Amino acid sequence: MITFIIRIIISLKRRMSILKIKLYKFYIERQFNSCGENLKFFGPGLPIIHNPQNIIIGKNVRINEYAFLFPRQNATITLGNNVTISAFAKIITAKYDLFLLLNGEKNFHNDIHADESIEIGNDCWIASGATILPGVRITGTNVVIGAGTILTKSFHESNVLIAGNPGKIIKKL
Repeated sequence: MITFIIRIIISLKRRMSILKIKLYKFYIERQFNSCGENLKFFGPGLPIIHNPQNIIIGKNVRINEYAFLFPRQNATITLGNNVTISAFAKIITAKYDLFLLLNGEKNFHNDIHADESIEIGNDCWIASGATILPGVRITGTNVVIGAGTILTKSFHESNVLIAGNPGKIIKKL
């Protein structure tokens, strides 16, 4: 009898998790600046998405649990078609403007953030734990960004694997 009750509880928990993802998807799709068809969220956890009105999403995009997309007010994140963002990957458009800070033009009490948009081309896979920093543009197709990579500059080549800190091309696919 107890195993039967435990099975029912587990089944209900799974259904609630699926329902939570569907409701989140329903809500967030309507908040994006533009969203192509067939957007999918994976995992029991949800992605963390700030300012969805500054995100443009292509067709067949897949976003895994706890992926972090953070465009600030004056920047956008553009994801092409067939992009996969794995769990715990981060795409961040904000940075500190150290030039203004170090030259005394601004101090910590003022906003010293600068925004730069990020663009990810078609057929890209951003592996688990990768971080894409402000101003990066991946314009090539069929690009894999390896797990844990810190991407600080743009790449225009297609069919490549980018990995490391800072990210660099380590293999042609």
